[in-house]
Amino acid sequence: MPRTLALLVLGAVLSGFLIHALVGFRGAYLSYGSGVWLSLARDLSNHGVLFRDLTSDLGYGGTRYFPLFFVTISGFLKLGFAAAVSGWLAGSLGFAILVTGAHRIARESGAPRLTAWVAAAAAAGPYFTLEAVFGVRADVMAAGLNLWGVGLLLPVWRPSRPEGVRVWPASVCFALAFAVKVTALAIPAAMLVAAFVTGRVRVGARMGAALAGAVAGILLVTQVASSGRAFRVWASCMFAGSDSSGTLAVFLGGGFLPGLLNSHLVVAVMAGALVALGLTLFPVEKAVGKMVSSRVVPTALWLGATVVLGVTLSSPGTVPANQVVEWLAFSMLTPVIVAGSRLRIQRVTGIAIAIMATWMAVQNVSRAREMSSLATTDSVRQRHSFVESLRALDAPILSESALWPVLAGREVVVPDAFAARLVFRSNPELERQFIDEIAQRKYTRVILEFDPSSPEGRGMYGFAHLGRTVIAAIESHYQLETQALPNAFVFAPRPR
Repeated sequence: MPRTLALLVLGAVLSGFLIHALVGFRGAYLSYGSGVWLSLARDLSNHGVLFRDLTSDLGYGGTRYFPLFFVTISGFLKLGFAAAVSGWLAGSLGFAILVTGAHRIARESGAPRLTAWVAAAAAAGPYFTLEAVFGVRADVMAAGLNLWGVGLLLPVWRPSRPEGVRVWPASVCFALAFAVKVTALAIPAAMLVAAFVTGRVRVGARMGAALAGAVAGILLVTQVASSGRAFRVWASCMFAGSDSSGTLAVFLGGGFLPGLLNSHLVVAVMAGALVALGLTLFPVEKAVGKMVSSRVVPTALWLGATVVLGVTLSSPGTVPANQVVEWLAFSMLTPVIVAGSRLRIQRVTGIAIAIMATWMAVQNVSRAREMSSLATTDSVRQRHSFVESLRALDAPILSESALWPVLAGREVVVPDAFAARLVFRSNPELERQFIDEIAQRKYTRVILEFDPSSPEGRGMYGFAHLGRTVIAAIESHYQLETQALPNAFVFAPRPR
């Protein structure tokens, strides 16, 4: 790739990142999901509690999230950073891991230095990824660790001494990705398949053993560090109210596709990956036929990422936005891996990726402009005023979104309202206890994301978050006091 073209593309991608940063650092991307991660981190930093129990002095628990990302946020909180800043720092760390991991894969695939950086920028450049960084989501860190794992393992497919490659560094990266997000295991599973199919049996066996040991160690440490709560908390809501067979049925029926294919970027990236994989059906140059980018490796990786994305999106209540981060990264890198063993198409691939990265930069500008209304001085002042008002209220405050009490430095009663509905479904005695507290007007204020009397609110609370029964109790015993923000409806106790 010409140096001038590469530098122009990199500059465009960097500009897109900076534009998102200007909006993101003013809180435009902070949301309900951000509050869950920040609340889990604050439980650890303030109370030393890793995974609060389903019910305790802290309030109500339950979450599907794995610990490494919020443990990282907790570390920044311990260093004295504010909650939102700690989340952004953890997200930025994940972004750096993703960029460097993508670059490692491109270089190991045979891409020239500048082309490798452009490929890395394309893998990290989608607005989905940048919004996950500034929205405090774990998906970027999990994807980055998996990219590093793949990059460290790719030398196994070099023709010279593949058995001499040390697999434990890759296994550590894969295990750490699992510690961030459970579905991250799909990528090392794909690499194991590729190793066995291509005859790297000893390498596959060593990696499988190392990964199994690391995963078991992470689970054991998490269970012990949480005083035996982690498995119980995960089990209460792991399949989002469905069971594994229900999720599989939705996946096999293609129920996840409409939401996924709603993005032009996703469709374009998918088309590029499929075209590249189609090229693996043609003979390669003899001199490079046994290089890292064999037919099996890119195919296994892309299929692994695609299948796990489909299964994840088949889980009730899951939205594509942050879930596509890893899939986009591997799909963007698929042509690079394929081109590594096809010298004649390497230049074409580089230009195609440069065009894609530039298109992403334009999308980033457009998306940041759409979100800019949440970053205006008035919007920031309005959120700040609302948070300050929460500091002045008597405790306790019940908030559907943990974001507001976290930013206000108040205790969080329910860190994850989506998970709470599932916990209450499997533990009806906890729901009755919670409703009794609402009936007794225990909470000085209740903050909901939607007006439950509106069509939008009725639709939301009919299937997600606290659930119909809890919302009905809130409507019976509390009355709307004010709409402080577009997504913050404040309810005060009704007179007895």
